[in-house]
Amino acid sequence: MPEINKVWAEYKRKILDTITDFSFVYISLKQQKDTTDGWVTALCPFHADKHPSFAFNKNTGQWACFSNSGCGKGSPFDYLMLTENISFKEAMIELGNHAGIAPPGPPRAGASEKKAESRPPISDKYIKTCAGYLMANEDVHRYIQEKRGLLDATIEKYMIGWDEKRQRNTIPIKDETGAVVNVRLYNAKKTPKIINYTEGTHKYGSPARLYGIDELVSYKGEQVIICEGEWDRLILMQAGFMAVTGTHGAGTFRPEWAALFAGKAVAVLYDCDREGRAAVGKI
Repeated sequence: MPEINKVWAEYKRKILDTITDFSFVYISLKQQKDTTDGWVTALCPFHADKHPSFAFNKNTGQWACFSNSGCGKGSPFDYLMLTENISFKEAMIELGNHAGIAPPGPPRAGASEKKAESRPPISDKYIKTCAGYLMANEDVHRYIQEKRGLLDATIEKYMIGWDEKRQRNTIPIKDETGAVVNVRLYNAKKTPKIINYTEGTHKYGSPARLYGIDELVSYKGEQVIICEGEWDRLILMQAGFMAVTGTHGAGTFRPEWAALFAGKAVAVLYDCDREGRAAVGKI
């Protein structure tokens, strides 16, 4: 066991030594402003912040909230654990993927993939139940139509739903075979706005997924749009474009995804801000 821990400690060290700019981890934070020594202030994602009280360091990835809300401080791994509801090891693998560093273990079989194999499949009944709740809830249905701009045909095709217990919209995420491997749960009024599906002790947020990969692998056209966020992807698909997006924000693009775009005319459509431009550069 000590040897295993030593291997993972070395993996963590390599990640921290390789990544020189951790801005991609915090890319979704609003009202970002550079200060000094690599620090950036922003609105805190952990409480209803109206005046930027959160800060992260681009060089080290460390973060802290300076309000009286008790949000605390930590490393980039801690931040991912809190915002994506994943384990420390899964957070390491996510950052390792970004840095192009394979996790300990046999090639192409990292810890998160092994763990994923032991997770029970997400119930088709849950997906259908949530879809039914959305159509039956007049307020939620109206929100999806008027605020998100989705037609009923799109809502039904992509099984967009409403989880009454969690009070969040549900967006099923499929793998290349069409199997549901995660559900993104969204509510703009909650913090964080987006969380990943959990069932008991099982977590489905890692590894990061390419939303739309099931349609991309059979797509015969030429143009593909890589966009920022599940809602943008749905709108683009509704408008007749082939679009995909990463499930863990603009800053996360797994190296193995690149092969999926071979021979395609790729347009990257991210938010036109500093964070969006930085994410495009990494792609």
